[in-house]
Amino acid sequence: MYKFYDIEDINDLHLEPTTKCNAACPMCLRNKSGDRINNKLVEQDFDLNLLENIDMNIKKLTLAGNYGDPILSNKLFHIIKWFKDKHNGKIVLQTNGGARKADWWKELANIGGDNLRVIFGIDGLEDTNHLYRRNVRWNILMKNVKSYIEAGGQASWKFLVFKHNEHQIENAEQLSKDLGFKSFQKLLTNRFFKSAKWPVINNKGKTEYYLEEQEKFNNFTVRNKYRPKQSTKQYKKLENVKIKEFRKMNLQFNIDCYAKRDTSVYVAADGRVYPCCNTGYHYNITIDEHQKNKKFISLKDKKLSKIVNGDFFEYIENKWNKQPLKICAVTCNLKRDNLLQEVWND
Repeated sequence: MYKFYDIEDINDLHLEPTTKCNAACPMCLRNKSGDRINNKLVEQDFDLNLLENIDMNIKKLTLAGNYGDPILSNKLFHIIKWFKDKHNGKIVLQTNGGARKADWWKELANIGGDNLRVIFGIDGLEDTNHLYRRNVRWNILMKNVKSYIEAGGQASWKFLVFKHNEHQIENAEQLSKDLGFKSFQKLLTNRFFKSAKWPVINNKGKTEYYLEEQEKFNNFTVRNKYRPKQSTKQYKKLENVKIKEFRKMNLQFNIDCYAKRDTSVYVAADGRVYPCCNTGYHYNITIDEHQKNKKFISLKDKKLSKIVNGDFFEYIENKWNKQPLKICAVTCNLKRDNLLQEVWND
């Protein structure tokens, strides 16, 4: 019998509570470089009834999505309570922090307790954070952060480094300490693969400004214990190759799947199950062949244990020994930053 994982437990269940979001981050695939929403996107919350089909022991729950911010889900508290009651493991929630009222954040801290760590994506200070986290208002964000931390909530600050905010890293880190954050992370995005400039487009289709790669920290990289250390140029070259061309290249890859090694699994807001979030961009404009097959496996149809040890996961793994999916080659063969790295280490 085929088994994707060597053990019965799942170390990390990565669950997308919703595809809704208050922000319009230009590099997020829910948007078209800014304010215009991906017209293929279906906005929805995760169906709580599907929790019954998660029949494996889960050690850690990561609440984050390819398309949405967890705090926009009206079912978030239910999901957290379910996990604490049934599994009582660690919970990591990733958010831009710019939605909800202060009292809601106090309730989140109380419900999550010692199990929960919230990662706030804050990319700069008052004069710069909105350049990437579009539609996030600084005064609301700070009010929410203070409310959550003062109520006893554990928080980490994740700082994406760009040219426009790299001069603020030290001040931001000091602010994180003053506010009571447990840790401060500096991260680089890998999405400048087409150009060192990324246009930011408003809802009228006009370019307002450009995001640019950092300058001072050109040699700064995020440590990644799983992915082989190859050049960023090589990554960018492969990322720009179209899927049809990629299939004809007949390249050799040594896929070191971080989902398989971490024993993690990704569940999208509509219930579809994938090995990782990278394989789960099914509303993306350019999709890989595993999406075109339309053979999606969902918690609406099967229990989690049947899915991870079934045909779909086996199909993806079998591709590694021949011509892997492009997303597998890009993600788990070449060096890239891992925006979902473990932060519960202090």
